[in-house]
Amino acid sequence: DTFDNSTDYLGETSSSFFWVDAFSKDLSKMQEPVLYNNNLQEDEAIFRFSFFPSFHPPVSFRVVKNNRKMTLYWKILHTEYDPKTWKEVSYSVKEGHQSMTATQYEQFLQYMENVQFDELPRSHYFPMFDGAQWVIEQVTSQGFKAHFTNVAGKSIQQVYSFLVKLSGEK
Repeated sequence: DTFDNSTDYLGETSSSFFWVDAFSKDLSKMQEPVLYNNNLQEDEAIFRFSFFPSFHPPVSFRVVKNNRKMTLYWKILHTEYDPKTWKEVSYSVKEGHQSMTATQYEQFLQYMENVQFDELPRSHYFPMFDGAQWVIEQVTSQGFKAHFTNVAGKSIQQVYSFLVKLSGEK
């Protein structure tokens, strides 16, 4: 299957550029690292769940496994806007991290298995006026994969809920 980028398949190409630009800006403000170009060893892995809701701050959770050490990082982007112009005035990032136990990491992997991440397409988008965007990224020694959706199923929501609970954030 060859993708012809000169053809805009029902707006997918232009929509993809729009969302990548929007997500990149927020992840840059959070000082989140670029994941796709990491070369990891066999016993290393990075997973990132980014959540971009319409009326709440964007959130990023990153699970990093390096040898036998597992760490959960989280960041929440708070942006202030001028109420008259709706232009961004300032932003701040609330962040934290904590070590994960082997049991917590195994439970996380079980949730990931329920998502069937390897089977997901690069994007699953349903046109709508409001909602949230979800981006899941995974880097292992096998390479990088990302999935974007605005219709996260129960299994994706369970992973997100698990990470929220583990972080202690509300």
